[in-house]
Amino acid sequence: MNDPSQSDRLVREWLADSGHPRSTEPVIDAVLDSIPGIGQESASRSGRIVGRFASAGLVAAAVVVAIAGLSLLSRSEPPAGPITTSPSPTASRSPSPTASPSPSPGPSLPAGVTAIDMGEETWALAVDATSVWVQVSESDIGRIDKATNLDTGIRVHEVPYMQFEGTDLWALDIGTGIVRLDPFSGVIRETIPGISGYYIVVQGTTAWVDDVGHSVDRVDLETGKVVTTIDVPTGPKEMAIFDGAVWVTCDSGGVVARIDIATNKVVAKIPAGSRPVNLAVGEGSVWVWNHQQQLLRVDPATNKVIATINGVAETLGVGVAVGGGSVWVAVPTGIGRIDPATNEIVDVIPLGPGGYVDLFWFEGELWASSTDQNLVYRIDPTP
Repeated sequence: MNDPSQSDRLVREWLADSGHPRSTEPVIDAVLDSIPGIGQESASRSGRIVGRFASAGLVAAAVVVAIAGLSLLSRSEPPAGPITTSPSPTASRSPSPTASPSPSPGPSLPAGVTAIDMGEETWALAVDATSVWVQVSESDIGRIDKATNLDTGIRVHEVPYMQFEGTDLWALDIGTGIVRLDPFSGVIRETIPGISGYYIVVQGTTAWVDDVGHSVDRVDLETGKVVTTIDVPTGPKEMAIFDGAVWVTCDSGGVVARIDIATNKVVAKIPAGSRPVNLAVGEGSVWVWNHQQQLLRVDPATNKVIATINGVAETLGVGVAVGGGSVWVAVPTGIGRIDPATNEIVDVIPLGPGGYVDLFWFEGELWASSTDQNLVYRIDPTP
């Protein structure tokens, strides 16, 4: 039962059969939020969790518990440990890569756009000069060769989120800890055990990891130890480093938390509407997407929202990126370009609706994942 849509249907069918008076969305959210270990704001979030139940009866039981108001299980501190070498790589090569150089989800692609078929839903992205790593399925990542625009067939299992820092690819291995991977083969080179979480951001030799409760761990990658644990509002999700701070969207808390790197203290909690999740930094600001179909512009000088852009896409997660003098965000008809001088959507790359939950800008190109089409888009914004 690993198919997210199947999991969602199962919960909805149970609710319909039981004649429960509440709408399905808050109940499903309550189920997901009541189970520890979930960090991804996506349909794969429900798929991974509901897939762990052995039967529909257990799903129903979880729904009942959620409706009754079961609180989040308290987070236990993971034991810190030294960096160890992984005894065996977890990367594997698919016997038959499913990608083609330029498959099209519709009659044609706009000029300057290439679509790369991954054969499965695509979510988080990480890009460098030679590779694109993309989350595929529920909790795996795969590599695209930028020279050929092809899926290499490499899959690393149980690693749903990753980030380049220098020549290394850093990620969180579910149930294991922080891992450093070879950016070409996906082989795990080092493991820092005992660090639990979903989202990770790395700068130099420091990693920041958040859980689904209300904390962010600062980890020294050289010693493998948690330096400090910082309390933040509930439901921390995506993070970014900017202006001497770690910025954290707090889904349940409805704020963006600003952690001062020098002091390891939360110095601001900025109201960000209903369920802020995705964010990007650049053009002098922090840009935050929330479930009200808004993109908020936060001024780090004042720690206040100085602009609200409406009309962005309505999905479980919406990609945001900054690059080329513009801000890019998923909109109902494709990828919108925002002029930071006017805070308005001034252009749209017409890809159609596609569940673009992550966008990534790198060296003059925009990359977009697509949960609805099993594609990764490579976009030259000035063809």
